[in-house]
Amino acid sequence: MSSHPLINRKGIAFLIILAMLAGNFPVTAGNSDNSDAIADHGRSARSGWRFVDDMPDARYGPWGVVVNNSVYMMGGCGRGSGNISAANDMYNPVTEKWSLKKNLPTARYEGAIGVIKGIVYLSVGDTNGGFIVSTQAYDPSTDSWTLKKDAPASRAEVASAVLNDELWVMGGEPEVQSATTTVQIYSPIGLRLSP
Repeated sequence: MSSHPLINRKGIAFLIILAMLAGNFPVTAGNSDNSDAIADHGRSARSGWRFVDDMPDARYGPWGVVVNNSVYMMGGCGRGSGNISAANDMYNPVTEKWSLKKNLPTARYEGAIGVIKGIVYLSVGDTNGGFIVSTQAYDPSTDSWTLKKDAPASRAEVASAVLNDELWVMGGEPEVQSATTTVQIYSPIGLRLSP
């Protein structure tokens, strides 16, 4: 029985090494059930999940955005405590570490978030005192916040997106146990309501 020259043990080992170098095979550390963190934190062509450094504190409902190739996690609610967070943490993918940034002026969660020209905008949301209308802007280059024009109405649990350098705030809960079809669009030069 003849065999192809590349289909032998050395050929298969060579192909596996090439695939590993190309990032097609995960390289893991720890148990065979892969419950430990993946050792290869670098970017690769393979699909799937991997672990990075844990967040500085446990929260549910925080926002996540990317500005200048860094991940920012803002606000949320402390696990088990119910205390709404004003934390602003940045993950640097080069150092693979989190760092603390200037806290949000108003602790909140379940509001709108978007990045417009490198500035992070937060609007509406839930606080320990109820739903709010405040809109705030964070400039990562100076690690500073500025207050912006309030939204016309308070609400939480909204959907948000950025389109044409405007923050769209859609739906949500204007008061406890209710819902709305309202769409508001925030622009750095003003705010408009849908008809």
